[in-house]
Amino acid sequence: MKPMTAIGAAASTYLLIQADVDTRITLKVNFADGKNHVESISSEASEKIININDTPQNKTPLTPTPII
Repeated sequence: MKPMTAIGAAASTYLLIQADVDTRITLKVNFADGKNHVESISSEASEKIININDTPQNKTPLTPTPII
């Protein structure tokens, strides 16, 4: 997956989506300091995002069999 850039993003949170599975998330912040010098800081990459809590995809209906 190619890096995603959220130019002008101002949110303090990011909600992971399916496209993030098997990727590593990093954060890069660009800002101007008190003397108006452009600064940049980056986080280390996260562990790979794993896929959990999906809605079951089984379309086969389950029919109970009576026990006699």
